[in-house]
Amino acid sequence: MHSTRDDGAPEIQVPAGRRNQIQQDFIASLNYKERGYRESAISTPYHNTFQWMFNDDPARKNGNFSEWLTSTSELFWITGKPGSGKSTLMKYVSDFKSKGEGARLCLEHLTKWSGSAKLHTAGFYFWASGSEIERSQNAMIRSLLFQLLEERPEIISAIAPAVWESAYLFDTPISGPWTDEELVQFLLCATRQLLDGAAKICIFIDGLDEFEGSPHTVLSVIRQLLGLPDVKLCVSSRPWVEFGDEFDKRPSLRMQELTHPDIKHYVESHFDENRGFKRLKQREPEYADSLTRQIIQKSDGVFLWVRIVVQSLLAGLTNDDRIRDLENRLRSLPPELDELYDKILKDVNSDTVYFQHACQYFELLLKLGGSTSAVLLSFADEETEEYSVRLPTRPLKGRKRAERIETLRRRLNSRCKGLLEIGRNDRVNFLHRTVRDYLHRSKIRSKMKEELETIAFDPYMHLCSAYLAMTK
Repeated sequence: MHSTRDDGAPEIQVPAGRRNQIQQDFIASLNYKERGYRESAISTPYHNTFQWMFNDDPARKNGNFSEWLTSTSELFWITGKPGSGKSTLMKYVSDFKSKGEGARLCLEHLTKWSGSAKLHTAGFYFWASGSEIERSQNAMIRSLLFQLLEERPEIISAIAPAVWESAYLFDTPISGPWTDEELVQFLLCATRQLLDGAAKICIFIDGLDEFEGSPHTVLSVIRQLLGLPDVKLCVSSRPWVEFGDEFDKRPSLRMQELTHPDIKHYVESHFDENRGFKRLKQREPEYADSLTRQIIQKSDGVFLWVRIVVQSLLAGLTNDDRIRDLENRLRSLPPELDELYDKILKDVNSDTVYFQHACQYFELLLKLGGSTSAVLLSFADEETEEYSVRLPTRPLKGRKRAERIETLRRRLNSRCKGLLEIGRNDRVNFLHRTVRDYLHRSKIRSKMKEELETIAFDPYMHLCSAYLAMTK
């Protein structure tokens, strides 16, 4: 028996069980292993930060996020310097699964905009330090489609009728891979189908500057989405010319102009928990307050810089450094991130053995695309490639797995001084994309190559050995 599709063609009536299976197969074809890695790697905002995002501040006429959420305005642009906290803010407002304060308030305001219509949300985080797919348009559209179709799988037959009918009539497997052109059409068609069902859609896309292709490619997709009614997009990026030209007339905010209260709160909270700082405040209350002010002033709104500097000063405070020592420590930390990374590596370089080991970790992670499992890196860190050959064939789990990860964590902390870290899901990542960019600089690459040649380190042999160990 047949009914009629919107385009006049007959629509095949599929038994419920088979229909559900085809829907699940199609959704599964959009999924990929790394989906969600970037979001989980982004640190949770420090408590009581970013609350200004939902304040109705008259001074922010062009950057009132609360007002934008409830209005018919289509796009909001979050921009700022590298390390200013753009991704953390995006997660704060759009991590609806965690039901955090920011996401709750965001949803509250969006519901005012959607009214009686069904509200759909979806989000994606580009990741330059991740694997190749995490920097691609392909991943962005697959992820957005996956989220939208999980909520409304019944529209799949309308957005991909040829795929649907082939799967039902001829049992053709649905497995992809989908081309970018197919995916764009699927996304636009899915959006239209949802809108036809009296819905409204808000999409969050973080890190447009971390997209591997031309900015104009991803901007083209954004323009097509904005060409549809009742679609909102909140996007973030560095202030590149291409994005400035595209978004300069849209509501926007610049992170470094708004994060000073958050930085003050972050610094004071960490210092107040430190016994050395408490002793300093009792002896020299004026200087203790001055130290906080100096950090805020020197940070220029870059949260990442503050995080690194606070850790350095806390080490000094714990050791009861004199005021002169603290001043020298702060003065020696450059205000620009690249120069700060220079300083960190210079300090590591004072210990040749540790510096060579740090270079091995950096090289391995670069070869792995910027992100990997802690267990894999721990196997690649074994002293001889023959280790995996001698390794008995049995699962690594429980206490032994935890011990291996903890050993790696301690080595990374002592050798890489925070530039590499083990995050959620026990994955090793660069502290920030700026670290990866820094390590790709020709001067740094040459220095690393020189050190690794000294010890005849072959990253590919170590990785082959690690993958062999993972199969056992």
